[in-house]
Amino acid sequence: QMQNIPFILTIVWDAKQLQTILANLPLGENFSASVHSASSVILQNHTSFLPIETHNSTEKMSLMQNVRQGEQTWRVLSSSFQSVQLWMIVAIPETAILKPVNDLLLYTTSLVISLAVIILFVGWVLSRQISRPIAHLIKDVQQLSNLDFSQTIHIPAMKDLRGMGETIELMRQVLERYQRLNVEKIILEEW
Repeated sequence: QMQNIPFILTIVWDAKQLQTILANLPLGENFSASVHSASSVILQNHTSFLPIETHNSTEKMSLMQNVRQGEQTWRVLSSSFQSVQLWMIVAIPETAILKPVNDLLLYTTSLVISLAVIILFVGWVLSRQISRPIAHLIKDVQQLSNLDFSQTIHIPAMKDLRGMGETIELMRQVLERYQRLNVEKIILEEW
């Protein structure tokens, strides 16, 4: 506009370099980027992706929406350029967006299950290491309750149970001496 008189300027430009850049974007086959005008597709790097009519709204600069094409759902971002009546549309398959989340969920689940199995195994081994010496002590104490003081008590290797095993062994020795003395006393009395 000059001196309150509007002028319309038509610009013709060579978009080969932009088209080459857009076509060579390393988006992969599952991604699509394109530039649209009000009437047609100007540039598009993924030919299997159908044009989307997301650019009709002029009140929003950018619009994010889900679009279903065939068997696949795409997350589509359409943005308008401020200076020209063109829209850029970027489409990413929803599965590509969810893949890292699914991978993280699988990894976390595997890790939790693995840790649970390891914890159960370690718990089983520790309980076995504790229960074996206790079972031996119980067996030895049962023989003492039957007044059989001839078998020595197995003293456990575990520090906490060693003191108990040594005490029970001392008790067995005292009871065995007492039993011998009583037997000898009885024999002498009968003599």
